[in-house]
Amino acid sequence: SDIFTFDNLLMHSESLIEKDDCQKLLDYLKVPAKESKDIIESDAPFACLVQDLREAGKVSFDDIHHLMKACSEKGLSKLVAALTVYQQAQDSKFAKNVTKGQLKALEDKRQELSHKLSESEDEKQQLTRKLKTTEEERQQFEKTLKATEEERQQLTGRLKTTEEERQQLTGRLKTTEEERQQFKDTLKATEEAKQQLTGRLKTTEEERQQFKDTLKATEEDRQQLTGRLKTTEEEKQQLTRRLKTTEEEREQLTGRLKTTEEEREQFKDTLKATEKIDNS
Repeated sequence: SDIFTFDNLLMHSESLIEKDDCQKLLDYLKVPAKESKDIIESDAPFACLVQDLREAGKVSFDDIHHLMKACSEKGLSKLVAALTVYQQAQDSKFAKNVTKGQLKALEDKRQELSHKLSESEDEKQQLTRKLKTTEEERQQFEKTLKATEEERQQLTGRLKTTEEERQQLTGRLKTTEEERQQFKDTLKATEEAKQQLTGRLKTTEEERQQFKDTLKATEEDRQQLTGRLKTTEEEKQQLTRRLKTTEEEREQLTGRLKTTEEEREQFKDTLKATEKIDNS
């Protein structure tokens, strides 16, 4: 009959196959990704799939074995049965010689395919449950990821604070190093001043010893002059003048000696202060 055509079959086959099943056929038949996406998004995915297979030379009005094999291996028993009936209707010889045994065998085949379809439905439900479990795990992972991101941001903030503190400590360390260098320079200058004062003290001590020697010699001279004064008044007067001069020199020496003693005390104080700084 002209009513039972392949195009009519395609038109009514959309109710026998869902988009998920159509996607299985697309994957099985290795339809390119772009064409596969366009087919799935169309209003009649199965009809578009067959049209694509027609253009590829895989399905014709007279030969649909390739499509039947794909539907059979994917467990689409209802569609396989419909295609089988169509194929049988096109073969007039086969239609005339159909026997009850062959019809029974066909029914057995249909039931077998229906059983496979039922098993496929069970697998689908199992996969649905697994998908639900996977979705719950994904949500848990998202929550964990969100918590991890918050912790990362907190750690980033703490790291930024630590870096600022490190820079502050670096600045303080630089200032401390500059102060230490200044202390070293001051200590060096103090040490040089101490050495200079030590040299001056040594020189003063030598001068003092010379003054003592000179004073001793002067005293000896005075005694000699005193003896000579007994001999002559003129020598006495000369001795008196020399003695007066010597007395003035002695006072000067005493003054200088007193000044030297004060400088020595000052030097001791300075040396003591320097030792305190060294100990610090």
